[in-house]
Amino acid sequence: MILSTIEYQHPTLPGGVLRYVKDGIDLYAGIESGEMVLFTAGQFAFQLPDKATKGQEALTVAAPNTDLTLAKSIEAAKRHEPVVPVVSIYREYDTDDLSQPRNKRICLTMTSAKITTMTVTLTNTWKDLTNRRFMRRLYTTKTHPGLKYL
Repeated sequence: MILSTIEYQHPTLPGGVLRYVKDGIDLYAGIESGEMVLFTAGQFAFQLPDKATKGQEALTVAAPNTDLTLAKSIEAAKRHEPVVPVVSIYREYDTDDLSQPRNKRICLTMTSAKITTMTVTLTNTWKDLTNRRFMRRLYTTKTHPGLKYL
């Protein structure tokens, strides 16, 4: 059986990290560093990123807003979002081997959150590479004086 997990990392979260497993019981499993960590049991729905023609791939996670832990943490993190984004890590584990993830982890950045009384829906994406400037370094006459004579 395959177990899906989601991890959120941000300094405003309790302990800097929240981990959930889509199962009825908590899970102790190994992460990439070899450390065994606790994933709290919870029911959440998710849709894995798919290849899209617009160049943006997204992982959407909808979790119940029962104990308000996730909702309060995301609200606190959104106040610091431009400086420190919320990192979301999706992993899958095989119940036969919990020492490490089954596949390579999917590491994304939270782009939007919709919080209602019933659910918390988070959309996570990679950085938008299609709309990024080709030359990351901006050449100006202030940094490169020889340009004004061209």
